[in-house]
Amino acid sequence: MELVHWLTTMYDDLELLLDRSPLMHASKAHTPLLIMHGKEDRRVDPGQSRELYRALKHKGDVPVRLVYYPGEGHGNRKSASRYDYNLRMMRWFDHFLLGGSKDLPPWRLEYPLLKTDTDEDGEES
Repeated sequence: MELVHWLTTMYDDLELLLDRSPLMHASKAHTPLLIMHGKEDRRVDPGQSRELYRALKHKGDVPVRLVYYPGEGHGNRKSASRYDYNLRMMRWFDHFLLGGSKDLPPWRLEYPLLKTDTDEDGEES
């Protein structure tokens, strides 16, 4: 952030860093938040996700879930991780926007399987 966006260091302008920190504003959060992060992300340390997650859990009135993707960096490259990411995101939106729920959906994700109908001889119909 220092070299790319701000052209200053936290030591020179600590207020800038604090003002833009999600942790400083977590107490104002009301929207359910699904945090999904690559566990081996070198651009954004996974600890930042954990800090925000803990702050919202401590607040206690905001549904929040943290999902780490092992072996993934900044953006999922593995197809299984991308599939899981998309299913979780769509379920999250359906649960809170369409369903109007205030509670978390189950953490376990059921993966839809493609099934074909077969007759007694094992032939597809």
